[in-house]
Amino acid sequence: MRFVRNRDGLSPFDATARKFVNELVSGEPVTLEVLFDRDMHEHRKIMAQIAEVAKAVGADPEWLRAQLLFETGNFQHLGEMYGKTVVAVNSMSRHHMRDHELHAFWDDAVEVLRKKVLPQITSAAERERLAATLSQQGAPVTG
Repeated sequence: MRFVRNRDGLSPFDATARKFVNELVSGEPVTLEVLFDRDMHEHRKIMAQIAEVAKAVGADPEWLRAQLLFETGNFQHLGEMYGKTVVAVNSMSRHHMRDHELHAFWDDAVEVLRKKVLPQITSAAERERLAATLSQQGAPVTG
């Protein structure tokens, strides 16, 4: 549901929001969660592509997502902890990443996939099929 800000505060923007407001009990507190606008079709496509490439290289999709975030500089260095260097990868959620940031991340991530991940796939046919599914045009993968 969506709300719009006007001079009186927040007002329902769509039918779902209007229904929600109409069903509220007077005085009932409501917690709102602010999310950045996101092209959810594109977000789902990106997550599906990450999962598909991860499967092809025998990796967990969350592991590959974290690797891509790290490789594209989307992380925070936390320093040393128990003798190990610790980093925290940034979130791709609508809480933390605006749509343009998601697209910039994916442009960089596709290059990482093409140069570092796809060459690990032993089947040339599978490697080429996955290269073709990536949303960014680029040089063909060789390996």
